[in-house]
Amino acid sequence: MEEKEINTRDEILSQEILETISPGWFAYINSSGEWKYPPHLRYLDKALHFLVAGKFSRLMVNMPPRHGKSEMISKYFPAWYINRFPNKRIILTSYSADFASMWGRLVKEILITRSIEGKSDLRLAKDSHAMKLFSIANRSGSMVSTGAGCSLTGRGADLLIIDDPVKNNEEASSEKILDNIWEWFVATAYTRLEPGGKVVLLMTRWHDDDLCGRIAKTSNIIRLDEAIGSDSLLPTDKETWVKITLPALAEEDDELGRCIGEPLWAERYDESALAKIKLQAGAYWFASLYQQSPIPGRNPVFKREHFSYFTEDAECYHLVNHLGASESRRKDSCLRFATVDLASSISTTSDYTVILTYAHTPQNEILVLDVLRQRLAPEHHKNLIATQVAKWNLTLVGIEQVGYQAILVNEMSIAGSQIKALTPRGNKVLRAGVMKAKMALGKVYFPSGAHWLGDFEDELMRFPDGRHDDQVDAFAYIGFMSIDDKKPPVLGGRKKQRVGDSMFE
Repeated sequence: MEEKEINTRDEILSQEILETISPGWFAYINSSGEWKYPPHLRYLDKALHFLVAGKFSRLMVNMPPRHGKSEMISKYFPAWYINRFPNKRIILTSYSADFASMWGRLVKEILITRSIEGKSDLRLAKDSHAMKLFSIANRSGSMVSTGAGCSLTGRGADLLIIDDPVKNNEEASSEKILDNIWEWFVATAYTRLEPGGKVVLLMTRWHDDDLCGRIAKTSNIIRLDEAIGSDSLLPTDKETWVKITLPALAEEDDELGRCIGEPLWAERYDESALAKIKLQAGAYWFASLYQQSPIPGRNPVFKREHFSYFTEDAECYHLVNHLGASESRRKDSCLRFATVDLASSISTTSDYTVILTYAHTPQNEILVLDVLRQRLAPEHHKNLIATQVAKWNLTLVGIEQVGYQAILVNEMSIAGSQIKALTPRGNKVLRAGVMKAKMALGKVYFPSGAHWLGDFEDELMRFPDGRHDDQVDAFAYIGFMSIDDKKPPVLGGRKKQRVGDSMFE
């Protein structure tokens, strides 16, 4: 629909029909044309139409601030939905009860105005005085507006709208708050859905581990064109969400078909205005808030562009690094080692036990072969390490010599195992420095397609701000295995050979 006035000819009939077609037309007509209908909101309108039509039931919308998503989805969409389905129930939540109640008040005002003007025969129930709750007279429809995290006991929802459950950077940076929102979502909000209930989650991204990020990790994510282009969504063992991501400046494969760098709503924020916002906000926040692409951690130690990968056949490893160089290394020319980060507890909040196995080439390249990550009771550590030694024919195993681990190092050394005691020096960020430098030089490689690689890369990219760092610790200790200036002792067994210019002894 173009932004233009509706013709007076057959105006009543056409408006009555148009109002039922989509939330976008409803918004345009009920605002007397003041509500704008640019291409990106037309796209959202189409998504809402197919959601209500039953093409899919879960919709996630990520857009920059001040681009109209809340006004459309939290104001006009609920009013349209109740007008179309007066026996349906809506729950709308946001980062605070007050903010959610504001949308509830606006929806309520639209319904009252339509009733007064004779555009609708719907009436609010006599007890619908509060902004946070109203119901439709002589119907079962209602709308509840409340804060994310609040109790919803006794409330059901045919439509659940979650509008920006995170208020600001302080909340987005709090692991506790993100955990609380997630637990509320899965244990409270989701349990309120009626059979066939629909969910719309709209957010400006602040953090990669926010509600959208966590849903993406546990769900099947598809684009709108995939959802409406098929007869039905294929069943999967995960819940399917349609995700709409509309950055302020278009990137490759833009959902709206924009050219790279084209603004989302040039009439409000053209390229010049967005450039000023980026300069003021900084690249980190612009990527998160405006491009909907949050960077893991404000100052990540390991950079995405420094990851290099290898494949293998029966005889060789085939390396391609991020600098563009390609090499092959014979497997029989490499030695294999492991670093171990042990957890002394198996509680669900503790870190994991990690055994990282890697190959060291004669050219001093590191090839991470395997990462075993488990919550394991301490009495099983020795057997697990011994199993990995036999499986990979390891030359040497490095274990941090701190607390309980020191006892294990001593016990395994007495038993004849090839163990190198690793003593941590400096903080975790400093300890990761050696491997950070090696990655930047294209000297560290990861196996393409390994089942554990996604979680491993995710933890490295989040470090030092991530939830866990046990894999990072094991990875960082590769650098300690390669440093020969202080030559920490190898306990048990014979001396090991020199590989490249690093002594493993």
